Amino acid sequence: MKPAPEANFSASDLKKPGPILNAAAQGIVRIKRRDEVFVLMRPTQFDRLLEEAGDLRPKHLRELLQGYDAVGVKQRLGAWNADKGVGKETLSPAFAQPNARLPNPALLKRALTAPARRHR
Repeated sequence: MKPAPEANFSASDLKKPGPILNAAAQGIVRIKRRDEVFVLMRPTQFDRLLEEAGDLRPKHLRELLQGYDAVGVKQRLGAWNADKGVGKETLSPAFAQPNARLPNPALLKRALTAPARRHR
């Protein structure tokens, strides 16, 4: 959700509510009285705010990567790659079939390292 436009008023501006309500129709209004700040917004904006606050899925890449331990993941994967097999590993059912085609390693590598394309 893009941020709604904000307007700031003082408590004494409430004597003429027209401009305040016009601003509230466009976005969020902050009304300051001494050291307190109040917020005026439309019910639809409030409902949308509550809905987005309840959705804990990341909305931006920085949120997804927050707390990501790249060094720890690299260490764990390094140990996993260096681990010798015991000879009893099994293939997934798709590759265990006699006529199954394994993916072309060159194409797979190119697909994984190619820059992302933008679709129109």
